[in-house]
Amino acid sequence: MPETSRRSASGVFLPAVQLGPPSAVQPEAAEANDSSGRRRPVEIREMVRVGPLKPDGVSPHPHAGTVGRVMDIFNGHAHVVVTGGNYGICVSVSCLEVA
Repeated sequence: MPETSRRSASGVFLPAVQLGPPSAVQPEAAEANDSSGRRRPVEIREMVRVGPLKPDGVSPHPHAGTVGRVMDIFNGHAHVVVTGGNYGICVSVSCLEVA
């Protein structure tokens, strides 16, 4: 795969990254609750909502009710870009519900 480097806004060169076809990267499988409470696979770019509890099942989740789009899935967590906000959050996939 070809490597490329790019210049940041401040003029500093950023390190080279590996480029390749999108099929070269396989996202991890993740599951979330759907509207009927059953677990089903979550896909990249799918709309999700953060559930009411943390993975321990007892503590309230600080982002409960937040809705956003899954942008990446890694190590049992999902990077979710929040709808209506200009920020992202990292949430355990066990806390997600399909919106």
